[in-house]
Amino acid sequence: MSNTNIGIMEDKAIAAAAADDFSNCPVPQNYRKPWTNIMFVWFGAAMVAQLYQAGVYLAIGMGNLSNAFIAVAGGSLFLALFVALNGIIGQKTGCNCALSSTFAYGSKGVFIPSLHIADIGWYVVNIAIFSSILNVLIPSVDIRVFAILFCYLFITNGYIGFNQMVILNKIAAPILIIVSIIGLWKINMSPGGIAGLFDKVFPNEISIAVGITSVIGTWSAGASRAADYFRFARSPKDTILAAFCGFAIGFGLCIGCGVIWGGHSGTADIAKTLSMLGLVGLGGLMFFVQTWTTSEHSAYITSTSLPLAWQTLTGKVIHRRWVVLACGVIGILIAGLNIQNYYIPFISFLGAVIPVLGGIVIADFYIVSRTKYHWTGHQNVYKIDVLSEEIKHHKFNYATLPALIIGIYASFNLHVGVASINGLVIAIAVYIVCSILFYYLNITKKEAEKNQITMEV
Repeated sequence: MSNTNIGIMEDKAIAAAAADDFSNCPVPQNYRKPWTNIMFVWFGAAMVAQLYQAGVYLAIGMGNLSNAFIAVAGGSLFLALFVALNGIIGQKTGCNCALSSTFAYGSKGVFIPSLHIADIGWYVVNIAIFSSILNVLIPSVDIRVFAILFCYLFITNGYIGFNQMVILNKIAAPILIIVSIIGLWKINMSPGGIAGLFDKVFPNEISIAVGITSVIGTWSAGASRAADYFRFARSPKDTILAAFCGFAIGFGLCIGCGVIWGGHSGTADIAKTLSMLGLVGLGGLMFFVQTWTTSEHSAYITSTSLPLAWQTLTGKVIHRRWVVLACGVIGILIAGLNIQNYYIPFISFLGAVIPVLGGIVIADFYIVSRTKYHWTGHQNVYKIDVLSEEIKHHKFNYATLPALIIGIYASFNLHVGVASINGLVIAIAVYIVCSILFYYLNITKKEAEKNQITMEV
């Protein structure tokens, strides 16, 4: 076969992968995006309507606004670090979160992080909260009608792909900023202003540690999937710029306004809060675009992970867009069942579990892979093509199991400090110790022998 024909076949393969947003292979350098495009998409992903809800809950449940902002600051700092660490892994490998996890979990073990259904839960919660807001504003329409209507509207851009998501988020960003500023201005013009809110006393039902965990839970699932977006970044510098600008503005503005709005209204009902601020129309528009951008994010990143889990389990390939459509069906079935009432337990659960899953990949990339203790027998394994036989023949990393079990157990049962941080740190420590221990017990010897066989072939 001539070199020309081979080149044409390779071009067709890349074009087909691009049509599927490179869900099953690394993103080539010539398909990487400007950091501003990634910033807008990440801004929209972090611009979660539920952050206002979380902020309101913290404001009226932590005794005073000072405690609420301590929780916001602590949780945001953790998430910013988590986003940066995961984003750089995506940029360096060009792989989405599920695919890059192959290096740490194995070509079969990657089923564990790929079975990332938390974002389906987020998608349904997004729709449920937005539908409930509309139901308060327009009570004559059944909430299930709103759920059915928006479940499919909000996945359209995620269905098409990354480029379409950029366009929507460029529209959504200024709407969020303008409405948030108007809300803060109205509160500041009221008697006592924003400063007076810090003197108000609310029931002290949430500790600072639980508050921080709740803040982390609002975006731990998204932060753990940062690689899904930053694999399109051209350099680590672009990754940090896009992550900081998009996350700091989108996330910080949403949850910060939620705290202040909640302190002003004294109610956890976001629809009533908007009504008190005289922002029913503008607020409805803001939540509309927010829910759209967040829902497309949830459907999109689910569609980049579940196909790999399905392929690992069955050996069959499923197109990313079928998963997006499935998210819409699931949303229609359960979004109208008032599941938004379980919002705080849901984000607390995510805040405890998700950092453990991501912590193993972080430890593997930044620490273990640079030593002789990596379970594959390779040093600097992340420089190897993830689709090569050198990686595929390593099926399962047993060092991940004790790290997962002990990390998750610590998150729920260690009643000192912050659950998310406890789980992350302990999972990292256990994974490193097990990697070294398995090396000296010759448990990883068979994996190293596979590398020798591949080299001989």
